[in-house]
Amino acid sequence: MSKLAYLKNLTKSRQGGLEICTLESLLNTLPQAAFIVNSATLTIQCANIKARELTAYARAEMIGLSLDQLLAPLENTSLSSYLDNNPFPELPPDQLCEILHHNGSRIPAVISVSRLVSNETLVLVMVNTQEDQLQRSLAAQREQALWPALNQLLVAYAQSSLPTALQQVLTTGLTLSSAIAAAIYLADGQSPTMYQAAQLDHGGALPEEIQSQELGVLNKAHLWKTGKRPVTSLHRHIRSMNLTYIATAPIGEASAMIGIIALAGNSTPPEAILDIARYLANQVFFHIQSNTLITQLQNDLEYLQRQKLGYEIVFESIDDGLIFLTPERQIVRLNTAAELALGYTNAEVQELSIINVLICNDNLETSFRFVEDALQASSLSSLRLYRRNGDSFLASLRVLPIAENGKLHSMLVLFHDLSEQEEYKTRNQILEQRATLADITASFAHEVRNPINNISTGLQLLAVNLSKDDPNQENINRLRNDCDRLADLVKSGLSFVRPVEYKLEPVDLGRVITNLMDRWRNRLARTQVKYNPQIEANIPQVEGDLRALEQVFTNLIDNAIQAMEPAGGILTINVRHIGEADERSHVEVNILDNGPGIPPEAKEHIFEPFFTTKSSGTGLGLAIVKRIVTAHKGSIHVSSIPGGTMFRVRIPCM
Repeated sequence: MSKLAYLKNLTKSRQGGLEICTLESLLNTLPQAAFIVNSATLTIQCANIKARELTAYARAEMIGLSLDQLLAPLENTSLSSYLDNNPFPELPPDQLCEILHHNGSRIPAVISVSRLVSNETLVLVMVNTQEDQLQRSLAAQREQALWPALNQLLVAYAQSSLPTALQQVLTTGLTLSSAIAAAIYLADGQSPTMYQAAQLDHGGALPEEIQSQELGVLNKAHLWKTGKRPVTSLHRHIRSMNLTYIATAPIGEASAMIGIIALAGNSTPPEAILDIARYLANQVFFHIQSNTLITQLQNDLEYLQRQKLGYEIVFESIDDGLIFLTPERQIVRLNTAAELALGYTNAEVQELSIINVLICNDNLETSFRFVEDALQASSLSSLRLYRRNGDSFLASLRVLPIAENGKLHSMLVLFHDLSEQEEYKTRNQILEQRATLADITASFAHEVRNPINNISTGLQLLAVNLSKDDPNQENINRLRNDCDRLADLVKSGLSFVRPVEYKLEPVDLGRVITNLMDRWRNRLARTQVKYNPQIEANIPQVEGDLRALEQVFTNLIDNAIQAMEPAGGILTINVRHIGEADERSHVEVNILDNGPGIPPEAKEHIFEPFFTTKSSGTGLGLAIVKRIVTAHKGSIHVSSIPGGTMFRVRIPCM
């Protein structure tokens, strides 16, 4: 039950009425001015404190006064005549009137009259000034808009832009305070003034900046109203704009203020205006802190993303295999080198145990356990790892712990494929052996060549001194052939192991082939080999050593003829000019035979020194051919199938 209803019903059970002091106590509980009036005589029986404040009459002075002496209806009629015309007095609500102040001034007001007891003449007259009524209406509006406004403040936190969020705070501030202008001023470390960071002020009621020294006065919540002495330039500006008040509150902590928030209006400020200003100032401070933190986090995130990108590039471009593991030895990720080395894709091994992927001939359990217990790296210098397809390769391996605060966070397995190093080592050993062999060969050839020449000369003298029919002539001829063969072998060995200086000059390879085939004409006829020349006209010249190039093609033609003996066959030699748009032009010589072909297992080794498939061969012919072609910056390739072989030689044009 409301206070007014309680007051109207209180006297129903009391036939003798209430004492004056009791009525005054009850009237004092009402927020507006109230009188108890005798409706018959229109005299005041009692009044509350609020009525005394509005009229400036003491309550003792008001007792017995006519109501017409304190209130004047705006319809130019007296209250007594109005009540006489209404035998059941009950004025309509919001009846306009004026309060007659003790000093003679008039205050606009609204009155309402209610009868307290139905069988008596006492009535309750309540008076509200229009200003009070306006403030109550505004307060009701503010209360009604309170929760939507608070929700808007929460929505402001979702704004990515700080200025937008501050504007949202000011919009909420105007709703909560009924102010007509609001602004946020922030200090600028580079300037002695506070600039306007946000404002809702369509009439220019608030200045664009405030001097920073005024923070010493505005360092706590402050309310300036008309009638008070202005303390700061902000107060003076508000007074010059004919506004009635301005409320300010500091933004930030008392010892580290960063600005103020200001709310200005042209009416009576609500009682909670300073609390509203403090609340809004805290909201602004939180928004600025949040924005600063978010900006810092975004910068940190961008920095970490750039670092991550750099780590990704290093992780994927490093030649060694990298495997990240959880503390439980489950695979998190492989880099590209590890995928290629082991034969697994990253997606295939996710969350698999490392022992199911990294297979080796050594026990890795000891290494992992040492890393987990001691949090120190473990290394294995040489072990054999197995690929997915079962092939093995030599590798070195390290297991590195990644720990934080003495606790294992993850592990990194790093392995290096030593296959290439092993191959280099084997190749170097072969080269060292060949170098040693070259020295031995050169020394051997030097020591052997003279005795061979002597033996050959002695055999020649024996043959001359014996008759042609002597049966020893055949043995002498066989021995002389062996001496010639040994001499050729020594000559080939020396040409292979000794560095050769080539005399470069223009050479026509078409003419070289033609001249060589003229020399081989008798042998071709004897071995039943048919020659099929295919030489283009106007072949460009190459730069080379004529004798060395003759040796190349002599060796290749001899091999082709030997491959077709004794049954014979067809020897095809093709000489042509080839020129690529983006490459240097070449002269290409193809030598083809229709012999049995080169076995696949021998094809990969035919250019290696001392490798031969002939029982009487030295194994140096094709090795010397390749050395000469390479020295001329050319290339040589072989293609062979059962029933035919082709050697392709390319020499750059001049």
